[in-house]
Amino acid sequence: MTVTALHDRSAGAVIIRRDITARKLQEKRLRIAAIAFESDEGRMITDTQGRILQVN
Repeated sequence: MTVTALHDRSAGAVIIRRDITARKLQEKRLRIAAIAFESDEGRMITDTQGRILQVN
């Protein structure tokens, strides 16, 4: 969230809010991909519930 005070005669501020959910999900996917592919060995990445997320 970004808050910028107004510097004129009016009182108030401009507030900008962004939903970064999609960006965070993509970052997580990229981290998982990096783990899976940084080795020549076969690897399988699963989540805490045993679901397969990535295989190299």
